[in-house]
Amino acid sequence: MSKKKRRHHNRQRPSGGGNRRPSSGTRPRPEPRSGQLTSPATAGAQSGASDQSGNAAAQLQVMVGLITTGTLDAHLGTLQAAISKRHQDRRRDASNQAAAQFQIGDRVALTEGIRPLYLQGATGTVTGWAHHNAIVHLDHPTGRFPGGEIRCPPLGLRRLID
Repeated sequence: MSKKKRRHHNRQRPSGGGNRRPSSGTRPRPEPRSGQLTSPATAGAQSGASDQSGNAAAQLQVMVGLITTGTLDAHLGTLQAAISKRHQDRRRDASNQAAAQFQIGDRVALTEGIRPLYLQGATGTVTGWAHHNAIVHLDHPTGRFPGGEIRCPPLGLRRLID
């Protein structure tokens, strides 16, 4: 144990109320700052935006405020699961749309999202599909791919114009 930790550990605690938490198991919630929480109606009226994007931005501001102040602490798991699921669905849809753009024989380049890094910018030809990944035969085999054939997610490819 470090010297600093020993000092903190051996420190005598106040015997009175001191800085002890309430025994009910709940902690006091900080009061929201002025302007931090607004209803969607007032936020939309303040910005003068009546379209859906303005309403969505106002609703987002309310949600972030509620999360920040701890009002939704009991529901954080549910919110996280819903956000993760939505993110996964959007990513899958984008991947499917990208896959629909490629055909066997297309010339492609690997984008910045590809790992290992030395493959970024490499070029090759789509030779087939393995589940949701394109099989790409590299023009110049490199690194741990001496055969020159890699499996790559469609979002990691960019079509080259011949």
